[in-house]
Amino acid sequence: MTAGICLYMLYELLGNSIFAGIGCMLLGPPISFVTGYFEEKLRTKSMEVKDERIKVMNEVLSGIKVSCSVFVAPHTADVMAPHTADTLAPHTAEVLVLTD
Repeated sequence: MTAGICLYMLYELLGNSIFAGIGCMLLGPPISFVTGYFEEKLRTKSMEVKDERIKVMNEVLSGIKVSCSVFVAPHTADVMAPHTADTLAPHTAEVLVLTD
């Protein structure tokens, strides 16, 4: 009853343009529902594509880790041997003296 009185008073105030407002109010929820439905389908598809990319990236990183452990690990001892603590100690002492 109150809504009817409000609509009558708006019609008296605005005239026929009230029908455009009522039409927008009536069409708003269905349009929102349809766009939400398509947005959910699009989001689901996007997540499937993202999941596939993550799987591929994990496989690539696992391959890098395996190749690193096979090819690089045996040579790290040869590379790090000249850089032991006793060979670095005189140089760090010089740096400390120079900074004082």
